[in-house]
Amino acid sequence: MSSTRKTFVAGRRFGVPNGIASSIYCVTAQSHLARGVRSLAFVSALLICLFLMALRDSLSTALPYAWFELYNHALLTTVAMAALAIFFLRNRRRGPSGSPLCPTDRRQELADALPHVLWGTSADGRCEFLNERYTETFGIPRLKAIRDQSWADPIHPADRPKMYQAWRDAVEDGNSNYSAHARVRMNDGSYRWMESLGRSVRSPESGEVVSWFGSLVDVQSQVEDRETISRLQFDLQTIADKYEKSLARADERLRSLFEPREISWVEYDIKSAKPMSDALRTRAVDDVPAYLALNPSLTDELRRTIRACGASEHASRVLGYNGTADMLSDWAKADRIRNLDVEIAVLAALRNRASATCGIAELVDAHGEICSFPFSVWITEDGVARVSFFDTRGSDLRMEKAGAARQELAKANRIACASALSTSLVHEISQPITAISLDLATANRLVAMGPSGAEAVGKVMDRLRWNAQRLTEIGTRTRDSLKPNRHNQQPVDIVELATRSRDLILGPLDRKHAVTITADGDLPVLKADPVALQQVICALLQNALEAESSEERPAAVSVSISCSLQATELRVSVSDRGPGIGEEHLALVFDPFFSTKPDRLGFGLTVSQSVVESVGGTLNLRNRSGGGAVAEFSIPMFDGAIPEASSET
Repeated sequence: MSSTRKTFVAGRRFGVPNGIASSIYCVTAQSHLARGVRSLAFVSALLICLFLMALRDSLSTALPYAWFELYNHALLTTVAMAALAIFFLRNRRRGPSGSPLCPTDRRQELADALPHVLWGTSADGRCEFLNERYTETFGIPRLKAIRDQSWADPIHPADRPKMYQAWRDAVEDGNSNYSAHARVRMNDGSYRWMESLGRSVRSPESGEVVSWFGSLVDVQSQVEDRETISRLQFDLQTIADKYEKSLARADERLRSLFEPREISWVEYDIKSAKPMSDALRTRAVDDVPAYLALNPSLTDELRRTIRACGASEHASRVLGYNGTADMLSDWAKADRIRNLDVEIAVLAALRNRASATCGIAELVDAHGEICSFPFSVWITEDGVARVSFFDTRGSDLRMEKAGAARQELAKANRIACASALSTSLVHEISQPITAISLDLATANRLVAMGPSGAEAVGKVMDRLRWNAQRLTEIGTRTRDSLKPNRHNQQPVDIVELATRSRDLILGPLDRKHAVTITADGDLPVLKADPVALQQVICALLQNALEAESSEERPAAVSVSISCSLQATELRVSVSDRGPGIGEEHLALVFDPFFSTKPDRLGFGLTVSQSVVESVGGTLNLRNRSGGGAVAEFSIPMFDGAIPEASSET
């Protein structure tokens, strides 16, 4: 303990440090002061007793007997009190177990109560103090570690030189603080990262370091967090590099995929051309080519400022080079003779703050021949001008071949039109003929029923007359459609037309409530071909009813007729609650001959779309959110009004 006491005495003598060590020094100073007071009281009591005993013989003759007895009693009382004081003082200096409780023990108790490992060394690094936490943490007796100077044994051998070097650097640089990280072996044999934090104690007279005090702090979690962050950063960088390479390959594939044989491109670096374009703008130069022709030095500067930095493989092949690298290397030569048509166009665009321009450039190929190419320029914000060159050589031969191909295409188109017209005609008349056949069969059954079916027979006869008239109108419209600019457009009551279409689709004995028609109260007049428009509505109703028949629940087809907010078009939608349309079929429903039903031609929606588009409208088909499908078409309207229709039929 002598070395420890020496250290604290030195600390009291040369100055008290801050932090944890200051508390230890305060207890030390108070203990020494109390010990001095106790010693002074003991000496004073002893001197008083000796003085009174020395005066006893001389006072025995000078004082009367009564006073002398009183003096003896006072002397005995004083000696007894001094003995009791000495007894209590010695007992106060002992601990509960009877052992002396010195100031050093008080300092040690305070240091042991702290949650960290505390250490203290001399100026040359010799350990002089450790608290009990050292033994609890590392399993090594602290006194043995101080005596043998083996306090550094728990430090990992690989980290021990680094820790010594950090302390030596702090001493040599004259720093007041010291910090180092190291792996330290715990009492269970495992290693944990700990940080050693120290502070020097300096002499107030000389300013030299006389000792060091500090602590060890467990930083295992912080080190693990840093390692995790470093690992995540490395993984992120690896993924970024991987995706960067993948994007580079994808960019190359896209360039090759969208690179027509007639078009090639060259990229120019124009980052250094901004000062030159700003100077032309300041001088108010409008004709850039003429100004450069009068200033050859600017032409040389332009050659050095705007340089090709990338090109397509097709561009190098068109100009007779073995590859892009050979082309760019040849163009970068200072003595290379080439025109600056592209560079001048780019400079003019920069001067005018334009992002695009075009022109005709004369390029010199690898054999020294001049070739003319139309080009277009697109200037990006990152300082790159992408120039697309169009190879027009041999265009006459290609135009001649294209003319022959167009003639063959026109012939095939006429054949296809004739086939489509005949298919459309068969598709349109098949529905009325089928309805007539069903009505005839129904009429036969009603006639066989006798007088009770007379009223129903009349309704069937009306349907036969409507379908026969419908056949006649289809034939007339088909004949008129072959004549140019012959369209039978007239004002149409869309609600009445929808009601008649429903009655044609549903039989007289059928469930009329299966189709509900709702319309706005006052609809403007629609200008259209009533026969063609009725054909569209019938086709959409037929599809909706067939979709509903595939479900077990009762059919619930609804027709909604409404007007747009601006009253510029009229919308008719037919909704059902069938199974809907497969996502893979939505893009094919309007294609000719496409149908999901094996017994259908797949031409109904195609014809309906053609009819709607012929009057400037649109037809689309989509699935409902709650199930089923919606077919909706819109047709432009003109001014006028029709009698108010019922809101629901």
